[in-house]
Formats: sequence, structure tokens, C-alpha cells
Amino acid sequence: MSLQIRLLYFVIFIGYSCSVFGQAKSVSNPLIDNLNNRSKILPQEKVHLHFDRSFYASGDTIRFASYLVNASKNIPSDLSHILYVEFIGKNTKVIKSSSHQLIAGFGSGNFALPDTLSAGVYQVRAYTNWMRNFDPEFYFSKEIYVINPFTKYGKGEYGITAVENKSITNASSQNYEVSFYPEGGQLVNGLNSKVGFKMVASNGKGVVGTGSVVDDTGKHILRFATGHGGLGAFNFLPQKGKSYTAIINFADGSKQTIMIPKAQQSGYVIDADNSNSDTLFVKLQASEDLLGKEKMNFIPISNGSPLFYMETTFPNQQINVSIPKDRIPGGIIQLSLLNAHNQPISERLIFNQYTDEVKLVINGLKPTYQKGEQIELELQATDRLGKPVVASLSMSVTTGNSPTDGDSENTIYSNLLLTSDLKGYIEQPNYYFSDRSEIRVKALDDLMLTHGWRRYSWKEIATNQIEQTLFTAENKLKISGRIQASSRNSSIKNIPVTLLAGELGSGMLIDTLTDSVGRFTFLLPDSMGYFSLRIQAKPKNGAKYIITLDEHPIPEILDISVDHTKRDLLEAFNISKEYSNYATHLKASREGDFTFSGTNKLKEVTIKDYNPKPKINNSHSANLNGPGKADVIILSETLDKMTDLTSLDLLLPGVRAIGTSGYRLNSSVGISNLPNILVLVDGVDGIFRDLREVSIRDIESIELLKNPAYTGIYGIRGAGGVILITTKKGGNSKTSTSSISTNTIIIDPVFSLKKETYTVRNDHYKELGIEQTIFWKPDLVTDKNGKLKILYPAAQNNQLIIIEGISLKGNLIHFNKYQ
Repeated sequence: MSLQIRLLYFVIFIGYSCSVFGQAKSVSNPLIDNLNNRSKILPQEKVHLHFDRSFYASGDTIRFASYLVNASKNIPSDLSHILYVEFIGKNTKVIKSSSHQLIAGFGSGNFALPDTLSAGVYQVRAYTNWMRNFDPEFYFSKEIYVINPFTKYGKGEYGITAVENKSITNASSQNYEVSFYPEGGQLVNGLNSKVGFKMVASNGKGVVGTGSVVDDTGKHILRFATGHGGLGAFNFLPQKGKSYTAIINFADGSKQTIMIPKAQQSGYVIDADNSNSDTLFVKLQASEDLLGKEKMNFIPISNGSPLFYMETTFPNQQINVSIPKDRIPGGIIQLSLLNAHNQPISERLIFNQYTDEVKLVINGLKPTYQKGEQIELELQATDRLGKPVVASLSMSVTTGNSPTDGDSENTIYSNLLLTSDLKGYIEQPNYYFSDRSEIRVKALDDLMLTHGWRRYSWKEIATNQIEQTLFTAENKLKISGRIQASSRNSSIKNIPVTLLAGELGSGMLIDTLTDSVGRFTFLLPDSMGYFSLRIQAKPKNGAKYIITLDEHPIPEILDISVDHTKRDLLEAFNISKEYSNYATHLKASREGDFTFSGTNKLKEVTIKDYNPKPKINNSHSANLNGPGKADVIILSETLDKMTDLTSLDLLLPGVRAIGTSGYRLNSSVGISNLPNILVLVDGVDGIFRDLREVSIRDIESIELLKNPAYTGIYGIRGAGGVILITTKKGGNSKTSTSSISTNTIIIDPVFSLKKETYTVRNDHYKELGIEQTIFWKPDLVTDKNGKLKILYPAAQNNQLIIIEGISLKGNLIHFNKYQ
């Protein structure tokens, strides 16, 4: 029999013109074994972040929920427990980096943007340590747009430029790039297939164009036109002895003439028809000279897992394969035709939109709400059979207009099912998931024809090459390093090393001994990642040691591909009335941080030689309000003139020392029993009984918080004020350390503190006509009945509700409702 089918998971239907059918067999195939072996040894992870809104202003807080899944089935992954998130600016400089705890694949976090951040396009990147074994293109990456009304909007990060009341024009026609992509990789004379094409400007943005194909005699063959993003495709049957040319007309009236790729006289072609909602139809074709000769393998693959394989020697020119879409996973499917040497001869990507979706229904919304009214909603999650679904969700509610559009956003669908697996820039990725109309289904197939797969190499699979992994999956919190003696006579073996997580008396104390080369390792519960860590070497003979932690350098940072549609919208927004109103409000609100009620406004005067409060740039400050949001700031330039912190109270207005027991604020309202000021070193209380132990040369800044607006976030502990001492950090590493005394270092908390819920206060809410977050909840979970209740304040204008999440079975959830 010339056709053999090995069914691995699913049922298919196969036939061809001579009505010969293969029989399903369970014979092992080395290539399939290699694929399955690779998936087990090198499991792939994917990350998605859901943000509370689409753009921010300098000084804002970015909030996000994180989802880590196993790439094969999008099931929440427990392989890694730590997620690294970076905020990256111009010239791939990391402005902020943070680590976040993952529990069974779910987590959340936030970070405050500096007030001084310039307007422009930034990148947020997220990955696990295990993902560092693979191409950085696999990391999660998203553009973040930042506005700054305090500076003139001009050329910002990544080349965003201001727009002056004029239309945005495309590049000249000489900069248009047109590419053709034969289906399966090549054209073969006498075999019908599709030809995908892409028309883009020099900036990578798709352009509008129409064209026609003519043969070498000038005879017209067909016409074609671009669809979404400058992409398109046409059916084509090349003939022996003919050559073909495309004549292209662009929207600006310019023209180009380009040769269609030359057809081969002999070869194989995969022709896939993905237009049917229930069935994928695949035609495997071979030229006549190849019939009945070499054995070929047809293998569809989903995220590295083979669905089935079929052996054939092509008794006929065409073999028809029909695959029910409900039997194969949703997302990208790679169709590969390999020769007897397991070399890919023809490959085609298709996208299966038939997914086991979760239906999310929201009850309780009313047409209108009054100011101060609370919205109470009930969510109901069910599968396609109407059965309840348990899922982890994140929810954002925003009001006002956004300068970006929904098609340009990268949702949990477009990220985990599309952009995380394709090469190259994808314009407006969410466009393909807005609905399942015939136009968008066609556009998605055009995208598959014109973009390449990037996750797997057939050469490595065929030879069963498993690349060595250098980075482990972090399912435990590990702190490791080594000690170095300052004297040659001091031993580094069996030296006691202690680790204090948290504060004296209430934290966790662990001790260990160094090995023969001075190395030490601590394994901690994940919960200890939220505390600063103090590591101290305790030799009995009074020897001095330098403690160095193992380096975790930041991996290579790739330049982002700016979504030019979003960029144009943002540029236009910066000359809009909404932006002007928003900028005026933002300036007034921040100026209000330094005003007090019951005061009289004086006439404006000019003050000379005034030294304003210094700014903290790119600080590691643990200030919960954000670095620099304090009443008094002292930087290292001032501290360098001192020998120690004995006279700290003289540098801080309104502060007095209480012997050796601490500091207090001077009372101006007759209160005599104010509590001591809370003193935190790198965010930790109680590590130092005497601040003179802290080396003044290692201090980056000191912040004093007196105003209740600043101290309130610290609760009752901060009732008497807060002094924040931030030590200097070194190295381009994910772990920040400071050496604060002999034989001792302090490590910043591994995990950033989470603020699970954000709800805007009604008295702070302003209707500005621009997007604002009024409610954010990253850790919602439906009950066993698939239900969940939510309460938040109503917006006076329209609101946009966006919910994303994943069920325990890996079903993706994206819901949005504008009301």
C-alpha cells in the first residue's frame, strides 16, 4: 500500500482520485519520537500580561496581571515561580526591572513611572529564567505609550515625532517593498496553489495597492488587491515555459513592476483551504515525475506536538486530506511535508480558530448611573455545553477615550495564539480576532502565508539534537553566592553564613556553611521573596570577607517594532483637545501635592538663588509612593560631605533625635506624644539598631515623609513619619545588593509588592474625556458554579470593561464591553 497513516491523537479523512485509503497503524516513527522527546525535555513557556489600560502619563502606576502557560496546550504552568518584568526605554536601556511571584502560573504586579520620564514609546518585556534558554523573541513584549505634559512634546523614545495640524503621508513609492510568498515555499509548473504577498512602506507599515499578473507575452492572467495591513493572496497555476510579472499600482499613483518567483519544473506543493468553519482541507501535490518514487511524510504539528503523520509515495498527483477542526488544537498549525531524510520540502502555516471557548456573561449593568453609585456585577463563565468553568481572571474598567484603537492591542488571544509564535512585525494583531467574518478569516490566512514559523528547527528534530540548557526553571527561591577573604591567611571553607529574611524578631533566620571554595546557597519559601534579605558572614576569628551574589545578567534586549498605526494615533492625540484638558488637569493635580487648605494665595514673585527639591532619577528607592514622592530628599552629593549619620536630624527639617532610640517630628500643634519616625533601610525596619553602622558612602538617597498624603500608605507604623534610606546598587543584574557593613550585605526583596485592587475614590475622579482606570482587579477567580460578584464605583460617562483570563484546562478568555 502506498499510503500509510499513523493517527496519534485525532481522526482524519483521507482520499484521492484513485480511491485508495490508508490504514491506521501504531508503528513507531523516529521523527515523531524525537518530537515528543523534545517536548518533554524542553517544555516551552509563554507569558501574557494584561494591563489596566492602554497608555500612561509620566508619574502614573502601571498595573498588570501575568499569565504563564505551557506552550503546547496553553495550560497554566507551574514550571517557573518567578517572572521578570522590565520597562525598557531608548537605546534598549532598562529603566525599571522587577521580579514577581507566580502561583500555579498566575501573578500580578505594578510599577510607578518616574515623574521625569519623557514622552514616547517604551517596551515592557516579561520572561522566566527557563525562557532564557530560547530565543529572546519568545519573551512577552508590548509597546507602552507614555505622555508627559510637563515637557514639550517633540522627538521622544523610539523616534516618535510631534504632529502639527497636518495629515500623515506615506513614504514615497520608491521606498515601498513588495514581496511574494508561494504557498508551501515554491511554485511548481502545473500545480495550483496560492501566492501570498506583502506591500509595506519603508517604516514597515502596510500600504494599499492593486495589481495584475501578466505572462511573458503580455497576456493578462489575473488581478489582485491588498487586504488588511498590505497583505493579500491569489490562486495561481503556473505553466511550463512561462514567466510572470506583477504590475502594481499604489494609492499615491506610483507603479512598480516585479517578477513573480520562478516556478520549478519538478517538486511538491501543499495547498490548504482554511475557509470552512468546520474542516481544514489540504491538498498534497506532486509533479508527474515524482509519482510513486520517494517516500514522503506529511506531519501537522501544534506547538511542537505532532497531531498525526502520514507516509506516501504519491500514487497520484493529488492527495486530499480533510481534518475536522474540532479535533485539533486552536492556534497555529504547521503543515510539513518531509522527504525520506526528514528534510522539509514544503511547509504551510494555518490558523485554527475553532477553539473550546469560554462564554462570559455579565449581569447587573444598567444604562446609566448616578455620581457616587456603586456598580454590582455578577459574572458567569460557561463552556460551549453550558457547563460552569473555573477560571482565573483579571478585570479593568476604564473611562474616557483612548488614543489607541482596539485592533492594535495585543490581547491574550492574539498574544498566546499568534504573535508569540510568528516571525516579524504584525500590524494590528487584534484585528484578526475582533470577529470571525469572512474578511477577517481571509486576512488571517494571508498573514499565515506571509510570516514564518520560528519555534522549531527540523534539522535539530531530525537528528534528535537537544540543545544544552544553561538556565534552570526557578520553582524555588534560591539565593547563592560566595565569600572572598580580604586577607590571604583567612580561610573561606566552613565559614558560617546567616540569612535574615524580614525583620529581627519576626523574620526567618537561616544559617549554612561555605564549601571549599567559599560558596553558599539558601533555598527559601516563595513567601520570603517579599522581604529584604540580610546575609552576613560570621567568622570566629574576626576575619573580614567580601560577599558576592551570583550574577543574573539581564538577557539581550531586542529593538521593538513600533506599531505605526498606534504611533499615528498617539501623535494625533497630542494635538487634540482631550490631551490639552488632560495635561491641564494633571499639572494642577501635581501642583496640588504641595498646597494646603486654609492658606491665602499670594501674588506671584520671583525668588532668586532658590534650590528646589532635588529629583531622584532611576532610583531603587523602596518608597511605596514612588521614588522621590517625599517632603524632603537628600542625595549622595550632600551626604558625601559627612562622615556618618550621627547628625542626620540636622539635615531633615522638623526632625529631632531622641537620644539613641530614634527620631521624632517636631510638633507644631501641641501634640507631645508623637510616635518615633519609622526608619527603613532599603525598605526594611529593624536591621540596624544604630544607623552609624550604615556606611554613608553607600547611601544613594534619604527621603523624609511627613505629609499624611505620603505617610498614609505605611499605615499606623508611619503615623510619626517615615525616613527612607536607599543604598547604592551595582551591576547590570536582576538582583540589587548593597554592602552596608563589614561581612554584611542587604538584598532588595526579590518580589515587588503587589497592590491587588485599585479603585478610584469618587472625590478624586474627574471626567476628562481621556482614558483613566477606575477599577482594577488582577486576581479574580470564579467559583465552582462559574460565578463571581464584583463591586466598583460607577463612571459618569461611558466605561470600557475588559476581562482576560485562562481556565484550568487552558481555555483562553477575553471579554470587552463598552457602555
